[in-house]
Amino acid sequence: MNHPPGWLKARLGDVADIRSGYGFPKALQGRSEGDYPFAKVRDISATVKAGELVLEGAVHWVDAADLVKLKARLLPAGATLLAKIGEAIRLNRRVIAGRDLLVDNNVFAVIPYGADELFLLFFMKTLDLYPLSIATAVPSIRKSDLAEVEMPIPPLNEQRRIAVKVDALLARSRRAKEALDAVPPLLEQFRQSVLAAAFRGDLTADWRAQNPDVEPADQLLERIRAERRRRWEKDYLAKQKAKGKTPKNDKWKSKYKEPDEPEFLNGQHSLPAGWTWTSVSCVTECLDSHRVPVTRKNRAPGPFPYYGANGQVDLIDQWLFDEPLVLVTEDETFYGRTKPIAYRVTGKCWVNNHAHVLRPLAPLDTRFIHFSLMHYPVWPWLTGTTGRAKLTQGALNRLPLAVPPLAELKVLVPRIESALALSNVLPEVEAGVGRLADLNRALLAQAFRGELVPQDPNDEPASVLLERIRAEREAAAPKKMRKDRGRAKDEAKS
Repeated sequence: MNHPPGWLKARLGDVADIRSGYGFPKALQGRSEGDYPFAKVRDISATVKAGELVLEGAVHWVDAADLVKLKARLLPAGATLLAKIGEAIRLNRRVIAGRDLLVDNNVFAVIPYGADELFLLFFMKTLDLYPLSIATAVPSIRKSDLAEVEMPIPPLNEQRRIAVKVDALLARSRRAKEALDAVPPLLEQFRQSVLAAAFRGDLTADWRAQNPDVEPADQLLERIRAERRRRWEKDYLAKQKAKGKTPKNDKWKSKYKEPDEPEFLNGQHSLPAGWTWTSVSCVTECLDSHRVPVTRKNRAPGPFPYYGANGQVDLIDQWLFDEPLVLVTEDETFYGRTKPIAYRVTGKCWVNNHAHVLRPLAPLDTRFIHFSLMHYPVWPWLTGTTGRAKLTQGALNRLPLAVPPLAELKVLVPRIESALALSNVLPEVEAGVGRLADLNRALLAQAFRGELVPQDPNDEPASVLLERIRAEREAAAPKKMRKDRGRAKDEAKS
């Protein structure tokens, strides 16, 4: 790559000292205050996730007296910090130390020596260091390999101009990202408001005023209940016939299990006239017995999707369901959620055993069941430990659902869809975040090609800067090292 006049290429080790961190005995860990932060990889990650460039603190702190025990030298403010071991290398997270501190032995500190601190940080952000890692069970980067990384060196004054410009532009990018990151929670609040209004009857209040004489929901549920039993009897007799058996009396009808009654917790709001409460098992058929283990995801790719409880889809080579369904996650808090991840499925697919599979009973459809479950605060029905709490099939069956009259339901569902369509901008938001990341990369690339700020012919050229750095480092080196270098030069001449 061609660089502007006055620029040079140099090794990272020519303009910076690279230091590893120190072991951190457990006896010194756990203090939340002290003289100096003792930063770990997670502190770097936390700073980056917070959208910050500067690391000012850490989870652990040490006192000045602990430096002797650790046999450690403080790292100066302005050092660039990065992970050097493990999968954290892939994340390419970099921060700058905002104060003197220590880091543990999973971290490298790159300390500028004559180069601008922010300029060095921004350059380090352009590097993907994972290819430099040693291919072992735990990937790691060697100090010697990092020191050999080539970097462009502009004049010092231009470095500062570049750093100021990049910092300002990245700050604008961070503000834009913060605005975009705030959109999904707002969209979720809007969706929940729409659904809450829908199942309070607010969305169809005008329709009810104009249509007071419609069949109430309890009559609809009575027909669904009768059809549910009729289908069970038909299926039971078919199974008996397949076994070569014929029931001699009606005692077999006592085997029929009535659907669960709704379980009300912490009270329920009142419903509009004509509406009624029912349970999930009264209006759906649970197909959980047809689910397949998670391990089936590892089969060879095929034409049909495999749905998991988190809504992700993989492709495998067979199909199981071929009808409209509603899937509800079984494992709630494991995914950090307090309501079901309910989504609709059409076409042939597999469903793994971490999702419940519901088939709505006619004349209800997947849309109504889907919307009903989307807004449910299901956490009171969860069982199990905090880390692996579950929404069991029995608890799901007992969830109460508010059901309107059928005529009103046919009006309600399209109105919900119309209102929620206003919130379907999440793909655009995600695309915007992706474009910001691309823009940041392009910005840094432009900066280190010398295209971001104008050059000043009066600036001291980089060659003079590098020569001064070499002289200063030579003067600061231990005497023995200088003698050894002098001896090596004499031997080379001879």
